[in-house]
Amino acid sequence: MYYYAQKKTVKSGAAVTPANYSYTERADAEKQYHLLCANAITNSDGNDLAAIEWGTIEQGAIERKLYSFTQPEPVAEPEA
Repeated sequence: MYYYAQKKTVKSGAAVTPANYSYTERADAEKQYHLLCANAITNSDGNDLAAIEWGTIEQGAIERKLYSFTQPEPVAEPEA
């Protein structure tokens, strides 16, 4: 099987070219996945959104995480 780890991001409302990593060993792909998650948590690139996943090319994603760094605007309650 062929494994991959991938990071997709959105910055300033626009999609950024994904970072793709391919491996022949499961442990290497899972390690890269966790490194990408650690990097996404710090958000040093100032992304709006980061989607990280790893899996196999043959069977798809094994695990996926989504990090959202934008806060919705508070909605004012209508006065009664």
